[in-house]
Amino acid sequence: MPRWRTTWTGPGPVLCRRCASSRLRWERDSRAFKITYVLPSESRLFTYRELQNVYTTKVVPFSSWYAEQQRIQKMGGKIFKVELTAGGQMRSCGNS
Repeated sequence: MPRWRTTWTGPGPVLCRRCASSRLRWERDSRAFKITYVLPSESRLFTYRELQNVYTTKVVPFSSWYAEQQRIQKMGGKIFKVELTAGGQMRSCGNS
């Protein structure tokens, strides 16, 4: 008899799906991007769009790169550097 695993699938009401644990395989992609970006200052957002000189570096998995890029650009930020790297997903590099 297979063991079943229940997982939560998103915001809102809890929707469960069941998968046999023997067939359940999570894709673990080791490809990641190390991005350096800057976001506008929230204190001067309404008066003057001034960028802070505080750069943030973050490791983003390959599969969610496009969504992260859109998030930064929609917040008015600018991406300065993108490097291909390996590491933990969505891990901050400690200089944020």
